[in-house]
Amino acid sequence: MPRAHSRELRVGLLVLAALAVLAIGLLVIGDRNNFFVRKTSYFVRFTQVGGLAPGAGVTLDGVNVGTVEKVVLPKNPQQREIDVWLAIDRRYSERLRAPQTPVPAPDKEQMTKAKITTLGLLGDKYIELNSGSERYPTIPDEGEIPAASEANLDALVASGEDVMGNVAQISHSLQHILARMDRGEGLLGELTTESATGRQLRESAVATLQSLQRLTNAMESGPGVLPRLVNDRRLGERLNGVIERLDKVVESAQHGPGALPALLNDPGERARVDETLANLNGASKDLKDLTARFGNSQALLPRLLEDEAYGREVSERLRETVQHLDTATDRLVEGKGSASLLLNDPGIYDAINDVIVGVNRSPMLRWLVQNRQKAGIKQRYQDATAGRGGQQPAAAPPGPPEKPAPSPPSSPQPPPTTPPSPSTPPLSETPPPPPPG
Repeated sequence: MPRAHSRELRVGLLVLAALAVLAIGLLVIGDRNNFFVRKTSYFVRFTQVGGLAPGAGVTLDGVNVGTVEKVVLPKNPQQREIDVWLAIDRRYSERLRAPQTPVPAPDKEQMTKAKITTLGLLGDKYIELNSGSERYPTIPDEGEIPAASEANLDALVASGEDVMGNVAQISHSLQHILARMDRGEGLLGELTTESATGRQLRESAVATLQSLQRLTNAMESGPGVLPRLVNDRRLGERLNGVIERLDKVVESAQHGPGALPALLNDPGERARVDETLANLNGASKDLKDLTARFGNSQALLPRLLEDEAYGREVSERLRETVQHLDTATDRLVEGKGSASLLLNDPGIYDAINDVIVGVNRSPMLRWLVQNRQKAGIKQRYQDATAGRGGQQPAAAPPGPPEKPAPSPPSSPQPPPTTPPSPSTPPLSETPPPPPPG
């Protein structure tokens, strides 16, 4: 009996030790995986999850806060979004904030969003979250966490494979080029080998580099315009001012109130300018035709243009005519003849005016003048008739109307050929009364 009792005691102790180890293991594993922490469920909708599986980690600002519970693929093929359910420690629920209604794009950067991220080179997937702004409400239990814009990691990896292939091809081409250089083939091979062509190419390259060095030194410290533009700040400022003024001129030419902006922008002004140019073109053609006609004409103007002797002769005659006119004018103005006295001496005018007034007041003299005037008219008519020969004579001009005069010889009195001056009283038909006494 004692031996059996000790065996049972050992078995009991072993079972208690195994249970203690199991409990400790469960506590350690549960503490690491938060098995004994209250969870809050959320879901995120992705268009593709890239191999994300249940049990994958969930981080909030880089801290592990939960796991992926399940990935639900919709049965309806037309529904493209995949629901990913997350189990997150409830103590972090206050940091998960997002608006319940859509907001403008700038504000979306401040709310909680979820995205699928790859961990390390092995490609393990996990969900990464960020804390939301306090101005947004907390996301409720079993609420939706907005998904961030997705990066196509598979496409990126595929592009990386293409890049590696391109790198391998480039390395192969570079190896071929280096092999040709080692054999002394091509321009690079000639430059890297000791041959006459290689030495000539190296000398040419050295001479070119030296020329470039001299040009660079001249640009830095030379006396020309380009070194001054590089080193002289005042000249650069002046050049900048010139460019600014040129910009203003161009701006004024485009939008100013002057004639040039009108020509550039106003269709009516351009039409008027085109019309003016067309008129000038027509005038030039007319002038060309006129000069062509002048070349075959013997008129005065073509002869003056073409015949130098004739031009000198005409100019000499014009000069003589002008001299004669000048001499006659001087004689009329400064001479002492009858014409000059009639123009310059008022006494002559007064004397003639007195004679006319005296004749007008004398009936006999007035009748005598009118009679002689009529006789002269008849004689001129007869001379004209005799000069025509046997032609039918024209009708005699009617004489002036006959009016009675107080003198005995009563005959028709023709009117004077020249009307009296406005200041001279006309010869009245009725004699004025005789002066008294």
